[in-house]
Amino acid sequence: MSVRFGQRTQSLNVDESTYRAVDRGDPAKLRIWRKEVVRMVTQGHTEIFLTSSEEASAAWLLLGWILLGTAWLAVFGLWLFPLLGAWLVLAVPYGMVAYNMLGLNPMGTVGWSTAGVLTVAGVWLMGRSLSNAVE
Repeated sequence: MSVRFGQRTQSLNVDESTYRAVDRGDPAKLRIWRKEVVRMVTQGHTEIFLTSSEEASAAWLLLGWILLGTAWLAVFGLWLFPLLGAWLVLAVPYGMVAYNMLGLNPMGTVGWSTAGVLTVAGVWLMGRSLSNAVE
């Protein structure tokens, strides 16, 4: 979907329900931040968009998580390799919390509960892997 504001036109990816509800020329309320659309409300549908700086932040967070895991493997060697599965499980709540901290999607009770359960599961898997490695 394309929106026009001032002299600019920006293409936005929207949910299918929003796309079907909106006709060409329908008005939309746009929230603009540094010449980028961050929110659009039209026909009772609200869409929130990432700015280029938020996308870059998410990429840096992901890269940091991967580098931390790689550094642990480099420092401790293959002894930590059994922890890889637990590390991947922990990547999900890490991503959920980082996404929430950026203000992109408030998680609510279900989201925080899911992040907590996955964190406990990841830590438990790490402990189990370490105890099996010691035996």
